[in-house]
Amino acid sequence: MTDVQILETLQSYFAKEQNAKDLSADSPLLTSGLLDSLGIVKLLSFIEDEFDAEIMDADFDPENFETLNSITKLISSQAN
Repeated sequence: MTDVQILETLQSYFAKEQNAKDLSADSPLLTSGLLDSLGIVKLLSFIEDEFDAEIMDADFDPENFETLNSITKLISSQAN
């Protein structure tokens, strides 16, 4: 899956789960409140199911979850 496809899938996920339509690749997720600790748990489950990617404990850095771009890069680096 390409980075563009990952990004589009994440945008669809946030549109459905958070009603965050028109979310740009660089929109802040954590500081805006769109993504909190419970949201990260749900997102990780979605990532594992959708992208067959396993996010390791070492990857739990807020920078990896700040924007859709950062999440896309994380998924790309972890995809099996």
